[in-house]
Amino acid sequence: MDTEWLSVAQVAKLLGISPKSVRRLIHSGRLRAKDVSTLPGKRPYWRVHAAWLAEFREICPYTDN
Repeated sequence: MDTEWLSVAQVAKLLGISPKSVRRLIHSGRLRAKDVSTLPGKRPYWRVHAAWLAEFREICPYTDN
């Protein structure tokens, strides 16, 4: 897997929030993500590009500090 793509769990750890909160950010449109699931009708399998996370962190109060 390309190291530029992050899982929901990885994003959650970097932001210091829960994976559920990351999914909420994705569903609300605040955090850009790509569904890489291969089967139609199945649960989404989200990946966040590192550049998208960097953009999000510029405008969002979440921090890992």
